[in-house]
Order: sequence, then C-alpha cells, then structure tokens
Amino acid sequence: MSKLELNITSLSNYWKIDSDEFVKRDILDPTFKKDVPLFIDPMLLKSSKYEIFRVNARNSYEEFFKKLYMNIEAISTLDGQIKVKAEKDIKRKLTFKENKALCLGFSKYGTTGRGTGHYYASILYNSAYDLIIRGINNSNFFSVLFFLETGFGADYISDMTACIILPELATFTENIAKELNIDTFPYRIGDKKYMLPKHPCYNSYILILPNDILAPLPSDGTVKNTLTSFCNSNEDNDNIRARVNTDIGQILLQANEGKSTVTELKNAVKDYVFKDFDALDKLSKFIKNRNVKPYDFFKDVLGIRAVSELKCVFENVNYCLDLSKSKSEIIENVITDFVNFIENNNKILKSLCGKKEEGWQSAFFLYIDQIFTKYNIDINSEAELGRGPIDFKFSYGNNFKILIEMKLSTNSQYCRGLDNQLELYKKCNGKTHASYFIFINLDADNKKADKKKKKLLDRKKKLGLDTNLVFIDGLPKPSASKL
Repeated sequence: MSKLELNITSLSNYWKIDSDEFVKRDILDPTFKKDVPLFIDPMLLKSSKYEIFRVNARNSYEEFFKKLYMNIEAISTLDGQIKVKAEKDIKRKLTFKENKALCLGFSKYGTTGRGTGHYYASILYNSAYDLIIRGINNSNFFSVLFFLETGFGADYISDMTACIILPELATFTENIAKELNIDTFPYRIGDKKYMLPKHPCYNSYILILPNDILAPLPSDGTVKNTLTSFCNSNEDNDNIRARVNTDIGQILLQANEGKSTVTELKNAVKDYVFKDFDALDKLSKFIKNRNVKPYDFFKDVLGIRAVSELKCVFENVNYCLDLSKSKSEIIENVITDFVNFIENNNKILKSLCGKKEEGWQSAFFLYIDQIFTKYNIDINSEAELGRGPIDFKFSYGNNFKILIEMKLSTNSQYCRGLDNQLELYKKCNGKTHASYFIFINLDADNKKADKKKKKLLDRKKKLGLDTNLVFIDGLPKPSASKL
C-alpha cells in the first residue's frame, strides 16, 4: 500500500477488518496520516467501561502525581549542585512527547507532533515547587495547574497521560489484537515486552484506544463554563466556599463582559487561588471530580468516522482529470467537482447533516486525497481541521502554494475566514498561487442565505481580494431523485 493510499486508510481497512468490530468494542478507528481532533482526558479514566483504564490506568495516573509531589518536596530540602541535578531529572521526566502510535494529533505538525519541551516542563515544575515550599499538603493541585497555566492545553495533557498509562495502553492493544487476529510483533516498553501491531508509516508500533477516554479538544468557552459551574456548585455552603465563589465569580464576570481575555481570566484566577490555599483546595477538588463526557461518536459532529462511512461512496466516483493541465488548474477542477458531487448526493449531505466545520473538512480531505491517490498526483495537503491558521494548504516544493478556508453559514464569524485568516496567512507566507474560500450554506431560509452570500461578495469587492469564492448548498434535498 502506497503512502498516498495510507492517507485515507483507516486501521480497520488496513487490517481488513469490518469497521463494525471497532464500533462493537467502542475503540478508535483513525486514519494513519490524518490527525484526530480528540485528546486523552485523564478525567475520563474513572468512567471507562474497560477495567484496565477504570482501575489500573487511573491508579497509575494518580500515583504518578503523588510520587511527583513527594519528589519535589524532597528536592526543596536540598541545595547546591545536588539540588540542580535533581531538578533537571524531574524536568526531564515532565517533558512528554507526542506518541505517533496513538494516531492522535493537534496541530499542523501532523501525527508525529512536537510533544512538550523543557519550557513547559520548567513552568510546571516551578509552579509546583512554589506551592509545595509554601505549604500545600497534597497533590490535588496539579489538576488546577493544567487548567490554569498558559500553554498547558489538551496536547500536553494527552501526551502526559499517554506516557503515564503507556503500559495499560500496550496491554489493552495486545488484548484487542488477539481478539481480532491482527499480526503482532515484539516491542519493549519499559522493562516489559508486548506483542503489538506494526505501524505501516513508521518504525514503531500502533496503540489502540478506547473511545470512552477521548474528549473533543477544548475551546476557550470550556474554561469559562468550568469556572461558571464551579461558582454555581452547591456541594457545601460554608463561608470559605461562599467567599471563594464570589471572588472567582467577579473575575469571571469581567471576562464575560469582554473586559479580559481567556488568558487574562486564567491568570487572574491562578493569582487568586495561589494566594489562598482554601480556594485552591476547593477548585482542585471540583476540577478533579467534575462531570466530563467522552466524545459522542454516535452524533460525530466532527466527522471523525467520515473516512469509514464515505470512503466507499467516493471510491465509486469516476474521476476524469486532464493531467496535461497545470497543478493550479487540477486543484481548481477538483474543487469544482467536489461542489457538484456534494450538492448532487443526498446520501453524503445527510451524513454531513449536523456536522461541524471539521466534519465537512474531513469530507473534503477524503475526496481530494482519493483523487491524488488514484492519479498519483504529488501535491502535499495539510489539513488543519480548524485548529490552525488555515484549513488546507496544497503545496509542491517551496514555490507552489494554494490555500483553502472553509466556513459554514452557521458560523457567526464566517467573514473572518475571508478577510482575516486567508489574507493574514498569505501575507506571512510569501507568494500564493491561488486561494479559495468555500462557504457552505446550511440556512433553509433562502433570503437569509442570499444575504450572507451577498455580504461575502461585497466584502471581496470592497477589499479588492483575489480569493476565489466557492458556494455549496449543504442542505439535503427534499426529493429522493438525487439519492
């Protein structure tokens, strides 16, 4: 199987296993070269249906931080070069790298990722050290550090958790591989050998993940919603909680009124709870015990299962590309074909109904990669899935770039993609051969839809933009004639 084919190949497809077997076991079925916008949330370990995660992995996670607390507490009693060496050792242990065996990812750097460097390890260590020498007496506060420290996003938490529970992940994968008769090879992790499937793209193994420990990447609203829930909680009504909730509530109010950013909100709450250990203890317990839910694969608003569901539909399309044309013309033709294919296929429109922009991006990624694979067109596509500066960038060498931004009509900030994201990226990345803004209408009200379309056309004309506007009617057709 070629590298191009692997771009659109899922685990089940590669192993020639019915995807229903993955659904039955509630395990992730990702593609090899396309990041999944989910992360391992350690708060979900306690509710996993698999005992190895609900009990073993959760214990490993909690023991890690108890031991980390004791190690930092011990370091605080040292001095001189002994202390310096001990600090370096701890920071090294807190430098987590993204494990490409998980087929998760969070940025344009792809499934190989960058992981977390010494910079963030130092921030974590320094904050923990400061609290410990001032008398914090348990390890619960680490949950607050991950929540409030700038830079500690889902990528760090997921990488860290995967590293801590790696033995449990390996054991789980080994067991699933046996059940599904998947070919395995010996790999040593720590001081133990595991029989694991081989990764087709790298000289390493594949790890299989249960869906119920995976959560969607959090947004800025997650921070506000969590703090709001904390302030509204009524677990007890003592004076401490009333004071803490009132003070944090005031900080939150400033952010909700637009007087501070999410980063400023985090910093303000962090400054407050770091000076008041009662407040830190209350918030730590709330974050550790809050009700969190895994990603809903049944609704699948991000379209993560789109590859498995739509691949067979796209495979039956007869592509007729004129390879004598330039790469710019080929991509333009593919975009046009995508519009026509989507608008005239109710099965796909219905499958994308209710999906967020990431779901539509997944469909576009699958469609265009199918063509690249069939015709062996050597153009690199980078899919950001809404998390980076641009949704898609097609490149060939250093001198060919085509940019694509995709927005749904339900996105209140849809105009920003045209006059902000695309233009800013073009300015920062040199010459661009062409750029496209794909606008997908999901408004049943024709007047409303026409108004938004006109707004985009007027904005392009007023600003003198050279971006190509592409409009897609994303609503399923009421007639069955185009099924």
